[in-house]
Amino acid sequence: MRAAKWVEGEMLDPGEAESLAIAEEISPDLFLTDDAAARLMAEGLGFVARGSLGVVLYCAAKGSLTQSDARAHLDALFGNSTLWLSGTVKKRANAALAQMFAPDL
Repeated sequence: MRAAKWVEGEMLDPGEAESLAIAEEISPDLFLTDDAAARLMAEGLGFVARGSLGVVLYCAAKGSLTQSDARAHLDALFGNSTLWLSGTVKKRANAALAQMFAPDL
């Protein structure tokens, strides 16, 4: 019911609306979406929300990805994905990755 209202109000597309409605029912630890509107709505409802880029950077920061693996995933997101990312976001992601793996001085 709530998902239909989000779609009717043109707040979310049907897939994102249904996903968020299910999240309200099951209370996940993390809501994954690359849709900016869905991410904002999820955060407004109290969920931790991340997109593909955030997942790659999180895994790199936690040591679940090597620098080369993280770089490969970022390159795939930047070049081989339908996900649109601004130049600023790409630069920030690259800087964050470089900082994570910078040698301690």
